[in-house]
Amino acid sequence: MQRTADRLLREPLDCYDDGAIEEGDLSVIRLALEQFHHAVADRRAVIGTGSTDIPPMQARQT
Repeated sequence: MQRTADRLLREPLDCYDDGAIEEGDLSVIRLALEQFHHAVADRRAVIGTGSTDIPPMQARQT
């Protein structure tokens, strides 16, 4: 699932790097990524495997 999420997020981040979208547009992407991490943590808690810690979001360096 993480690889799929990474692939889905790569395109808009590449567009941001190219200047095709603005920083403000990335807030939707950040929200989707946070929701994904919460869903994974919830699922891990249900099946009793792994940590339920959600990794902190890091700002990208340009």
